Amino acid sequence: MVSKVETCVIICIFGKNFTVVYEAPKTYPSYCFTNNKTIQPELKKKGWKYIFIDFPLVDDIVESTLQVKYIKFLQFEKEKRFSFFSAYKYLIVVDHKQELKDEHISQIIEIKTNKVFLKHHPDKAKSILIWHEVERSIYQERYLRNMPDTINYINEKIKQGYSEYVCIPWCGLILYEHNDKRVKKLAEKIYNDIMRVKMPNDQIVWALVSQKYTSIIQMIDANDIPVKWELPG
Repeated sequence: MVSKVETCVIICIFGKNFTVVYEAPKTYPSYCFTNNKTIQPELKKKGWKYIFIDFPLVDDIVESTLQVKYIKFLQFEKEKRFSFFSAYKYLIVVDHKQELKDEHISQIIEIKTNKVFLKHHPDKAKSILIWHEVERSIYQERYLRNMPDTINYINEKIKQGYSEYVCIPWCGLILYEHNDKRVKKLAEKIYNDIMRVKMPNDQIVWALVSQKYTSIIQMIDANDIPVKWELPG
């Protein structure tokens, strides 16, 4: 059984659009990365440790979503000031719209069998053509904006030998055994591809890049750990 001090929880809120969070898990160290100083009292009240990241504070949903990827895909660990995170064996990065509780974390730890743990997307079949995900993405403005570059990126990956039949993940909750070099490399490659294309749909990038890292990834059914997903309020 993993000790609570070996596991920490991370959320991130960038931009001006979100100012309310759920209560932090009670017995796990919990951190919120943000570039919005005005939400510090809310974070303290809800039990989160406040970490300020000096990124431009903007209204643009694409820009703020891209800023989140710096945390979600572990690039912050390259900064010396965050070296204390290496003391944790597991980092759980969760969307702030998910109400992650102690019992959910215990379940995750209990059934985890690999270096990276996440769920299948609840609205997607477990294996689909990547183009089906593209079709669904056009209904969200933040994904539509750079869609031509996204399509070029997918075609580029297919030419490199990646399969267009993919498993779409739910990237809103990821456990990393983050000190493992392969895990760091996976996260770095996903981050670099996202930022190169300026395409905030990390599900598409993960579904392609992760094909080279299946030996370290565990994906479970979306309903196996029922975490509430909706805006806190």
